[in-house]
Amino acid sequence: MSEQQLNAEQKAKLDSMTSLLDGTLDDIEDLPGFIQLPTGAYKVKLAEGFRNKIISEKSGDDLPMTVVEIIELGNPEQAPEVKVGDIATLAWMMDNETGKGFFKEAIRPIYTFLNCKELQ
Repeated sequence: MSEQQLNAEQKAKLDSMTSLLDGTLDDIEDLPGFIQLPTGAYKVKLAEGFRNKIISEKSGDDLPMTVVEIIELGNPEQAPEVKVGDIATLAWMMDNETGKGFFKEAIRPIYTFLNCKELQ
């Protein structure tokens, strides 16, 4: 990269930072939150699918989901704020009955939606 190109790149970064500093914090868009979804009904995107993960030095699985639509909150007065674009992750330890039970409850709506009968 030539010195002239580098200077143009540095100037663009400086201009961008100056523009940012001329505003307020409210002018900067919030990042999506990483949350636990409160009781309710949501439309979510499961872009990554199930991921195998090490959790507390044991093998586990998780399922990240991005909120696409908030259909209904179970108790809006007590629920934390949820926004479209927020990310929640469910995780299970599949080496015990409790983890398998939580997995079954969480995956049931997905299986119903896809009309699945088997774990394949």
